[in-house]
Amino acid sequence: MLTLDQRFKRVRSKLGENQKDFGKRFNVDQSTVSKWEHNTQKPESHALDLLAEIEEETFEDAEVFSGFNDGSKSLFTLIPVSGYIGAGALVFNIDGEGGSKNIGFEKAPRGFGAVESLRVRGDSMYPVYKDGDLIFIENRASDFPLHRNTEYIIELSDGRRLLKMIEPAANGLYNLVAYNAPIELDVEIVNAQRVRYVRKA
Repeated sequence: MLTLDQRFKRVRSKLGENQKDFGKRFNVDQSTVSKWEHNTQKPESHALDLLAEIEEETFEDAEVFSGFNDGSKSLFTLIPVSGYIGAGALVFNIDGEGGSKNIGFEKAPRGFGAVESLRVRGDSMYPVYKDGDLIFIENRASDFPLHRNTEYIIELSDGRRLLKMIEPAANGLYNLVAYNAPIELDVEIVNAQRVRYVRKA
């Protein structure tokens, strides 16, 4: 399966565009396209969505779909929205009828690895996040120790799930950094899922 940098190069080559003109499609400059194609900068979520849309419109052959073992001919997949996140960056899980644990599905680019999402409700995390944003997270638990200055959905020993930036502290504990709240010091984290990317509303 093509890597992300190879996909950008392949699409641009197929369109016959230089990096400057190709960047206009994504509202970025030439240097940003170069960084994407050399795998030195990760594209924003809207760029990944647009890339997949352009690929579907540009390629009629099956090569770009190689590596998908479900027979799909789409560069998108449906990701479950498993809950809300709101005031205090607290996650509210959804217990639907019949044991369902989601409130719908959202389209996301294949191969990115995000397989679960949370919808932001309210503006308690503004200006970083606002009402309607989607936060895509890994569906598997992250390995400890957690990485400094990385966003996670964390679970604490009291059962709360929160969106926080992590700073390692002593004795296996962590400091929790929020955008609109004081730092919480020396907190025990029992589980964590890394935030992969955010789609702005």
